[in-house]
Amino acid sequence: MAEFIELLKEAELIDFGRNFSIERPALPGDRLLPDMKTQNIAAKYLAMADSAYLPTMATVHALDAEAEIGSRPTASVITVEKLLIKRKINMSERVRLLRDHGVQNNEILDYIYDDMGRLAEGVKTRTEVAKQELLSSGNITIDENHVDAEIDFGVPSANVGYTFDWSSNTKAKSILDDFQKIKDAASKTGRIIREIETSSTVFNAIAKNEIVQTALFGSASVGRLATQDEVTSLFTRLFGIERITINDLTYNYEKAAGTLTTARYFPQNKISFMATLANGSIGAGLWGVTPEEEAQGAFTAASSDQYITMTQWQTPDPVAIWTKASGMFIPVLPDPNGLFVATVTFPS
Repeated sequence: MAEFIELLKEAELIDFGRNFSIERPALPGDRLLPDMKTQNIAAKYLAMADSAYLPTMATVHALDAEAEIGSRPTASVITVEKLLIKRKINMSERVRLLRDHGVQNNEILDYIYDDMGRLAEGVKTRTEVAKQELLSSGNITIDENHVDAEIDFGVPSANVGYTFDWSSNTKAKSILDDFQKIKDAASKTGRIIREIETSSTVFNAIAKNEIVQTALFGSASVGRLATQDEVTSLFTRLFGIERITINDLTYNYEKAAGTLTTARYFPQNKISFMATLANGSIGAGLWGVTPEEEAQGAFTAASSDQYITMTQWQTPDPVAIWTKASGMFIPVLPDPNGLFVATVTFPS
């Protein structure tokens, strides 16, 4: 099996990492927190203060009076360390099985590349999980592989503590008032909520709501199910919300016992309200240089395309060939006051 280490030189592993596209247009996190790479192991950025988006009025002066001295909005410097995400696989058993069944070397190489692609995709998946956890809670909690940490992005606790009780038809009559509360809270600091992200369960509750249907179609048409475009149009008129993103995407993760479990990227009972920037994003997903990439050589212009690092090695006892994918990543939120999160209570 040792000859299969020779099939992939370090240059080929580097090329694989640089050519592995991490763009996933179907993932909302890739649009809201688009990926970019820096050389630094930590992300350091300015978080705007809650009043930074409000204009400060100038005052009237006499013709011969000295102008009033203005002040700049305050900003907090936030530093968060990028997270090392990695996954490896033992290829020895698979290679032996393929060889025993007469598979040629070039076909085995294709299988090896497929395994590398799955490993790299696993790293990318973990970054989307991190993005969606930030957007749906305001922070990231890590409890895996002997890492126990909570990353605070500076989102005020009041911003993520909203509760919408739609557990009965009577209580659900407040649905438009609930959205108005978020709009008012954002307006106090000069933010405008442009987008919400939620689940189809929450959206269906909105579309079936009698108050929403009455606002859209009149009382005579209560019972007519509103479409996503119709609800978006109503919310644009009432609240300035221009986009509703429904996220029911799922992924697999492996438990300690080796069993696979399916989970949602975005919680079923949450609504995230976002004061998005001009480009439609609310921040960025920052990648960095992994220890493995650093060992491969100096950072170059081409390194900016290598988000995920692939490495391969052999162990003598037991004899095994390992392939690993790794990445350094952290999402950042330069305007933590522009994120609001509500938890919805449904009928039991």
